[in-house]
Amino acid sequence: MYPRDVRSFYLVGLEARVPIGVFSVDVEERVDNRLIIGVKPIKWGYTTLSALRDFLAGENSKGIKTQAHMAFPAELGHSLYFILRRLGFRTWWFKMVNADPTIVPLKAGNDYEVLRNIAYLHAIHRLIVIDKLKKPLWIRHKTATPTMHAILMKSGYNHNKHLIQQHVPKTMIEKLPKVVLA
Repeated sequence: MYPRDVRSFYLVGLEARVPIGVFSVDVEERVDNRLIIGVKPIKWGYTTLSALRDFLAGENSKGIKTQAHMAFPAELGHSLYFILRRLGFRTWWFKMVNADPTIVPLKAGNDYEVLRNIAYLHAIHRLIVIDKLKKPLWIRHKTATPTMHAILMKSGYNHNKHLIQQHVPKTMIEKLPKVVLA
């Protein structure tokens, strides 16, 4: 899910339309320390916040932990989570990455490309930083997202350089793998 702007959530409420999608993610490891990340859309479209809330509430009440993956800049976090709580959402229903998916890792021209970027960001964050690099590089929870941005920088994709400068030492950047987004 991608909230285009928090203001529409305040003004329109549960009838605000948001793009959502389901993507298949594949990570292939190469010999030359490169990881190829493939993202394929299964289904995507638009829905209202009320339909999304009903779906997440229904799935999570059955004992199935279902989370919607989001990406947005950190400065929107407090106001976005505030309004989502006011609209009846639980914050643990969402998995968030600190990045602007309209420009990171690839410039997006439409909602499909924004959703694709969110899938790339969560794939790098979860499947590479958390699952592969957390133990060998001693990555802490608060440095996982800056490490993701450092991987994007090393691979030549758009990234947030301020997060990297504040949280990722240069010695760690040298140890990070390169990724190819396919």
